[in-house]
Amino acid sequence: AKAREAEEARQQVQTRQALDSRTAEELEEARRGEERQLAEVALRASEVERAMRQAQDCAEQERPAALQAMAGAQSALEEAEKEATAKTQFKRHLTVELEEARSKTSSDEAAAKRMAAEAQAAELRARRAAEEQRQV
Repeated sequence: AKAREAEEARQQVQTRQALDSRTAEELEEARRGEERQLAEVALRASEVERAMRQAQDCAEQERPAALQAMAGAQSALEEAEKEATAKTQFKRHLTVELEEARSKTSSDEAAAKRMAAEAQAAELRARRAAEEQRQV
């Protein structure tokens, strides 16, 4: 009976060892799978870091050109504003001159009408004087 119990115990130990060995193999395989996944993640992270560095390098290379373009645009804007101001001032000057010319024209027309009326009155007076001379 003891030999039988010892045999059963030995078989149980072998079964446990086989199970433990299988479990160890499964765990080892799972660990290797995790290591592969970690390696893949590390590779992707490295690729992302490289892409980010390239993007940053590109941005740093483009920055001076962008700043220069912005400075050029600012300068062009300032020139356009100066030109618009000058044109506005010139337009005001022309408007003032036009108003002065209209006023002078009005004044000249009024003076011409007065002169014409005075000439008519003088002519009328001259006719009357001539008429009076004839009657005398």
